[in-house]
Amino acid sequence: MISDITASPIVNGDMRYALDLLLYSGNLAVNQGSSCIRPEHVRKVYGETYHLITTEDIQHLPRKDKVVLLAIVRALMSKRSSYTSLKEIKIMVGIVCEEYDLKPIKDVDECVQDLCDRNIIDLKSLLQIGISGVSTTDLEIYLNNIIKRLEKDIYDRGN
Repeated sequence: MISDITASPIVNGDMRYALDLLLYSGNLAVNQGSSCIRPEHVRKVYGETYHLITTEDIQHLPRKDKVVLLAIVRALMSKRSSYTSLKEIKIMVGIVCEEYDLKPIKDVDECVQDLCDRNIIDLKSLLQIGISGVSTTDLEIYLNNIIKRLEKDIYDRGN
């Protein structure tokens, strides 16, 4: 994951940055009592260095993109991995839609591509989809709150 981040256009292959990212991710892991560096540690440190995803970026997403983004976050967290697959995302989208009592999203592929085009997720292949610019834990909490608020607004307008 660190090599992928370092190879990105933002960092431009700066090995000093890669070593710093590894060092600070390791420090964070130790401070949190982890015996190894997890993708979540790297995401958190990288997100603090480069604010790639802002709250405005997420707020301006279409509703279904927010649901798909939440599904990606949950898939990454459940795997505790740097990347997840499109198949796993589609399964998780179904779970999220059921949890929030939403209509199933049929065009998950288009939503994933839109999130990639907006530089919110990293799409290396259909088997390697990830997020590197923000902590997945923080993003999950934020997205859950947004979706709950959207649900409440829809419910309030209906009554």
